[in-house]
Amino acid sequence: MPYEVVWDSEGVQMIMKGNLSLSDLYGTNEEVFFQDPARAKLINYILWDGSDLTGFDAEITEQRAAELAANDGLLSVSKVLQPIRFAIVSSNDKFIGLIDT
Repeated sequence: MPYEVVWDSEGVQMIMKGNLSLSDLYGTNEEVFFQDPARAKLINYILWDGSDLTGFDAEITEQRAAELAANDGLLSVSKVLQPIRFAIVSSNDKFIGLIDT
């Protein structure tokens, strides 16, 4: 699997490795937000670590970016009093493009 989800008491790291696809990216969201919703509500930060990516096979259109943001936003909306911090670390321009779209 080209990603690993690592939990700690404050948040979650999504570590991306090798060649990542858009379905892999959706898989991380599924694992974090929907497999254990009670745990997901405790998240204070999400770190998307793409520092070991060798490729990102996805065209990030505005619609796809909105879908990913909506998934992330589900948790943010439920934490109005304590917002979640998001960060992306990578040298892969396509992966970093998730921020720009």
